[in-house]
Amino acid sequence: MSAHLQQSEDKNRLYLPALLVGATFALLLALWWSLDHSYPIWDAGSHFQDAIKYAELIRHPKLFSAKFWYEFLTVNFNYPLTQHFIYGLSKALFGCGRFSDALVNLLFSLTLSFAIALLTKLCGGSRKAMALAIALVNFYPATIQFSHSQMLDFGHLALSALALAALGTFQQKQNRQTFLSLALALALGATAKQAAAVFLVAPALFLLFYFLKQRRFRAAAALATAGGITALSLLLWILPNYKALKDWRDYYQPQTAVSVESAGHAPVFFEHLRLYLEGLTGLMSPLLLALFLIALAVSLRQFKKRSLLENLLLLSAVSGIPLMSILAMNNAEARYVMPVLTWTAVESALFLERLLERGKAARLLAAVWIFLACTQYTILAFSPYPLPLAKELTAATKKLAMAEFDFTGPSFSPSPPDDPWGQLWLIQNLEKDACGEPVYLNLLPSTRELSVHTLTVAFKLESKQPVAISTFRRFTLNGDAFEYSPEQINFYQYYLVKDGYNGKPLLNEASRKNWANILSALRDKNRYVELAHKTLADGSEMRLYKRLF
Repeated sequence: MSAHLQQSEDKNRLYLPALLVGATFALLLALWWSLDHSYPIWDAGSHFQDAIKYAELIRHPKLFSAKFWYEFLTVNFNYPLTQHFIYGLSKALFGCGRFSDALVNLLFSLTLSFAIALLTKLCGGSRKAMALAIALVNFYPATIQFSHSQMLDFGHLALSALALAALGTFQQKQNRQTFLSLALALALGATAKQAAAVFLVAPALFLLFYFLKQRRFRAAAALATAGGITALSLLLWILPNYKALKDWRDYYQPQTAVSVESAGHAPVFFEHLRLYLEGLTGLMSPLLLALFLIALAVSLRQFKKRSLLENLLLLSAVSGIPLMSILAMNNAEARYVMPVLTWTAVESALFLERLLERGKAARLLAAVWIFLACTQYTILAFSPYPLPLAKELTAATKKLAMAEFDFTGPSFSPSPPDDPWGQLWLIQNLEKDACGEPVYLNLLPSTRELSVHTLTVAFKLESKQPVAISTFRRFTLNGDAFEYSPEQINFYQYYLVKDGYNGKPLLNEASRKNWANILSALRDKNRYVELAHKTLADGSEMRLYKRLF
């Protein structure tokens, strides 16, 4: 056998375990999407509609029209176009159903596995560590949950990991291929979400100064050029949407001040920093957070032996979380710092590799940790449907995993096909009553299954009934304002009401009074009639009312 063939065979053996593990998790994700019958929740419904707009623009391009490019760059002022465009391209190729979204999330899953494996290898990990790192990042509850949704957080994790992997590759080898890969990956990673760049700025600057200190000026110039390309990609979002972004900032800034003052907290930076750090437990689960903390302690004891890339990953996390904390115009949800999971997975895998190379007791400990993480993943992702495990076991697992997004975030397990949240029930009742005439529907609840965005998408996918859905709720950082005028009340023919949990608490006494008044009005049988009611999965009752005049 020639030396070239031998080298190729050795490389295949190196990557085979990582390929198998990455493919396994991609197949499990494909299985999940094939079993799920839910509709996009919360903002995912908005992202779904933005992707449809991109699909239309892709299908009908007008490359020499300024209006076309303005529309292309301003589909959603609040986000860079990267992920909406990727989902839109999939919809243009494969249709506007959930299948196209599943394909994109599979692509992100494979991208994440590739990037994590490459980072682990560049940090000195063996093929065993590469496979373990892929498994660990997929075992995290946040990864499980957000890979089940069109929300942008899973793509954010995957694309930021890819950017860090490109940085690590460029640090070790500079040529045309690694430069082009770096420029593309940095641009994608920095535009994955609004503030995605905060996890990439410090590592890129550190590497730039490292090159300058080493007097590797060509490498520094190439890295600076890639950074310039990334900055231009961000400007393509910011400049056309500047006014809308400024208005958005002006809307939320006063709310932030009220929130901090009323809670008696220190400046918002410290409050957000605390919340993000506390949220790491829910992102990772106590089981895997404990593994990471032990791994980090062991690694830092041998700090001088750590590779430059290991420190770049550490820097990405310890700079990214504080930089995110500076941004006050949002609630500090832990999912915003999901790119930290790249670092934790690599660090934990390198530690597990060391355990597996030690004595019998250490190998047993590593095996137990992996088994428990695998069991946790299986129960979270596939129980109670399709695995009919005991409800107590599923509930206990979620509690032990501290899965903080379980109530408001994407579902862990697939939604069964029996319409547990009444979306199809609502569509059928409105189709039956409206007989094809335009429907104007107002929602009193705003929950993950019953929001304006979610039900708008449900109608797009399931019905040809003309419908306009809205709500009197207005989101603020401190609770939902509930406001309406007499003219607005009479505009809507239909109202959807739910008892029990209805969403975020109402903002103030005026909102609570308005809520009570409209419920009282809907019970007036001279003005409204109850068309139908349904018991939902949480035991609450949902009722559909129609205005009589």
